[in-house]
Amino acid sequence: MNRRRMGPPFVLLALVSAGLSACAYRLPPMTPPSLPGLQLAAPSPERYVVRLETGGVKDYAVPPDGRLTLEVPGYGYRCRVYLFNWIRVGGGADPLKAWRVEAMAGGRSVGKLPLGKLLRLPVDENGRHVWRLPE
Repeated sequence: MNRRRMGPPFVLLALVSAGLSACAYRLPPMTPPSLPGLQLAAPSPERYVVRLETGGVKDYAVPPDGRLTLEVPGYGYRCRVYLFNWIRVGGGADPLKAWRVEAMAGGRSVGKLPLGKLLRLPVDENGRHVWRLPE
């Protein structure tokens, strides 16, 4: 076989395979613990208990004014994998989507949100996230 004919396809194949195998791994920094404020908007907030599930479970009794502070532990993401250091192809599950906040009254659930969604709720003039519960 002629060596001149094999050269260009071989070089092209080598370049394509090298380009397709260019993956990058990124490890995002740890997020420190936080104390987000919560305002429970309900007619009688003191009859509710707010449960925070972050791997462990912590219950918060809601005072009559409906204001409480949650203790969110520090967390980190797993390594994320990027193709060509640009297109995300895997890894890095978000703990804020897995962690849950639940409002309970009389031992039964009346509302449940992922923690990430709760932290995106509108805030009041004191900087507390306002969670409106159904009546």
